[in-house]
Amino acid sequence: MSVKALKILLDYFKAAVEKENEPLKAFQALIMAFYKYYLKYPKYFELFIYMERPDFNSNIQGYLSISLELKKYFTEHLIRCQSAGLIKKDLDPSYCTYMIWGSCMGLMNFIEAKKVFIEEIEKLQREDLLKLYSEILVAGMKN
Repeated sequence: MSVKALKILLDYFKAAVEKENEPLKAFQALIMAFYKYYLKYPKYFELFIYMERPDFNSNIQGYLSISLELKKYFTEHLIRCQSAGLIKKDLDPSYCTYMIWGSCMGLMNFIEAKKVFIEEIEKLQREDLLKLYSEILVAGMKN
């Protein structure tokens, strides 16, 4: 089940990048693809959180393999952006991948936990929060 969940997410990533011609827009689309995936497959998102915990022995070869493929896909996109001179050359793409992944998951967890407050009291849209997050993230990495 966890391997299937990660394969679906990788397909979401690939589809998001294919739709965008500009690398930085594609980078933002990757983040939004994760959010769209989260909305469509909330149970898979919960599974990610469980599988990424240190007390879970994630030495399952299939899971590790597809997880590394996801990381590689995301990191390679960052490298393409660097090669094109779009983001800072001194940023380590591997570190950036993990920081983005962690902060994105954390933000989605926060949004889910506070969705009643965010949507009903503050009258904010969850998707708008993620779009702004992706814009701020890209702006901070730009050359």
